Amino acid sequence: AMATLVQAVKESGQRYRLDLYVDDAGESAAPARLQLVQTTLAASVGDSSAFETGKTKRDKHPRLEVVKAK
Repeated sequence: AMATLVQAVKESGQRYRLDLYVDDAGESAAPARLQLVQTTLAASVGDSSAFETGKTKRDKHPRLEVVKAK
């Protein structure tokens, strides 16, 4: 899934925001995890501005959302 995401971002040339939703147990580590994902994806794409760090929120359905930046 990550390889497909990286390829799609490279082809689009757009910028994206990463939003991380975590359960109660992961809330304290969420900002650091989100920063790690952002850094890793940007390095994989080869463009440090391709992804921006978005919000971290608590939710009963943990997930990472990749949203086209405005």
